[in-house]
Amino acid sequence: MSSQLSPMLSVIIPTLNEADNIGPTLDSISQLSSDVEVLLVDGGSTDRTIEIARTYGAKVITSDRGRGLQMHIGACAALGDVLWFLHADTCVPADAIDLIVAGLHDKLVIAGNFQVRFAGEQRSARFMTWLYPQLQRLGLWYGDSAIFVRRKAYFIVGGFKPFPIFEDLELLCELMKLGKFVHL
Repeated sequence: MSSQLSPMLSVIIPTLNEADNIGPTLDSISQLSSDVEVLLVDGGSTDRTIEIARTYGAKVITSDRGRGLQMHIGACAALGDVLWFLHADTCVPADAIDLIVAGLHDKLVIAGNFQVRFAGEQRSARFMTWLYPQLQRLGLWYGDSAIFVRRKAYFIVGGFKPFPIFEDLELLCELMKLGKFVHL
């Protein structure tokens, strides 16, 4: 799908000392089928995270530490109609934009996420890859799953709260009251 047909999408990535992970993530985003706005919200990295992000053309915003706080600051600075929250070690599929646009074609769908596959052949990676779909059946999914949301819905529920943990679950619980979700 061309970028003219898809909604403007803003990718928001909270970081803190992610120099070892951010390059592959930004590389996967650069392979997407349309232009996206990339905002990296850094919580005080002391490594090369910010330098690496700038080489990819990401807009870098600095903030206090805290993933919920960082993601909310990014959402407030974003220009997109759709906000897509990624972790700094997430590699996205090349057709992710097309999948998001198709998922949001239904106007009742306000948000969604992606299936998670943890890298590596270690027992822990295989277990976590198995566990995530089980949790999703219970209505639990986390920020690891590349959550995307319509901008309007995000701000109606007040966005991410500055919780030290589970900021993603709180947001999703509020969003579920507004509309449908898709799992890609």
